Amino acid sequence: MGCGVGDLSFILADRGADVIGLELDPQKVDCANRVAKRWHFEGLRFLAADVTKLEEMGLGQFDAIFCVALLEHIQDDVALLRQMQRMLRPAGLFVLEVPSALRKTIPEVEAADGHVRPGYIFDEVPELLASTGLRAVNQRSVDPLGLIYRWFASSRIIPGKKARRWLFAALAPIFIPLIRLTSALIKRPGAELCFLAVKD
Repeated sequence: MGCGVGDLSFILADRGADVIGLELDPQKVDCANRVAKRWHFEGLRFLAADVTKLEEMGLGQFDAIFCVALLEHIQDDVALLRQMQRMLRPAGLFVLEVPSALRKTIPEVEAADGHVRPGYIFDEVPELLASTGLRAVNQRSVDPLGLIYRWFASSRIIPGKKARRWLFAALAPIFIPLIRLTSALIKRPGAELCFLAVKD
């Protein structure tokens, strides 16, 4: 759900899963479909679609649904969670990643990214999932030091959107290992919240 250019979808398909990626941006969908075709991913397809209208699409039932960096963009998040729960087979897996409402943000970046809420509180998400028929069986958070914020902030030291994207990418080899290391060593809620749930 909200697959973007399909990076996670390609990983899952490469491991043998049949995957449907849904994304609102048709340009991202076109790009992802071109890559899938070029690399002969047979069990992978991408659709330009509004995820809030899942049940109108007739996609069927799934063993797993991944909802990564999407829920904070959806006005009626509970309605979307219920739709996804209904699309899961019994004992199906639901993977959710959302930002923490307590993390530092750059307001103009949040607004440009289309967030309708600042995020979620770590201890409240299992209850939210339970209210929609999903039971959290594992949870963790990453980036306890808020390094993602510092990564974004550092990339904004130069003017121009394109230059900022290049700098953001150039800083990745510094920040990604630091985020992984601090997430492994420091056990407290971080900037990104991750949950594994099952449909009972």
